[in-house]
Amino acid sequence: MSSSEVNIVALMRPRKGQTKKVLDLIQEAANHVEKNEQGTDRYEIYSSLRPSKEGTDTICMVERYKHKQALKDHGGSEPFMKFQSELSKQDLLLAPPVIHVLARRGGFSSRL
Repeated sequence: MSSSEVNIVALMRPRKGQTKKVLDLIQEAANHVEKNEQGTDRYEIYSSLRPSKEGTDTICMVERYKHKQALKDHGGSEPFMKFQSELSKQDLLLAPPVIHVLARRGGFSSRL
């Protein structure tokens, strides 16, 4: 585990009926990240298995960057800015994303 790596957990709550649209937008960004951002080690998209009582879902992004510059490059990329813009323009979320920037303190990531 590198002391310079940066981990992100981002939680988003799409408006009722908008989960697929948000997931599609995230996947567009993820395709760009996979092909073009060598400083990104992990970029995973999760969503709730069951909606909340209100009928909404939670989307969780788990990201790992080799260093702070890789995160900065990602945040300034055209696909990421387009994603952010579309979320806002289409009013797809119930509230702004909750973003946690984390340093790894232990555990393990794979048994492979």
